[in-house]
Amino acid sequence: DERAPGVLGRIARKEKVERVVVGLPLLLDGREGEQAKFSRSFAARLAGELEVPVEFFDERLSSAQAKKTLMDAGVKPARRKRVSDMIAAALILRDYIEAIPRKESAQENSSEDGRETIE
Repeated sequence: DERAPGVLGRIARKEKVERVVVGLPLLLDGREGEQAKFSRSFAARLAGELEVPVEFFDERLSSAQAKKTLMDAGVKPARRKRVSDMIAAALILRDYIEAIPRKESAQENSSEDGRETIE
């Protein structure tokens, strides 16, 4: 939806967000496919609406991990389908947060920990 960056920008300003994390769906071999191009385009539009950094984080296998987590928890298939994206987003954010200490001691904008910033 073309309106999404503007809506998210308004929410981010209202909530005083300090940075935004966008999942970057890389291929298993690390290359960028069509979905990664879509994510980069969306993030660029979003960055234009915000006054805070927009960071990318490698989201490979997050959907599969979310589905496995829900299966292991005994969540029924119909519910798994509804909440899988939310769980995947939470896993991406968790991994991003866990990568912060490594990032702070590494060179800025390094992609070795899966993070990259648009400023």
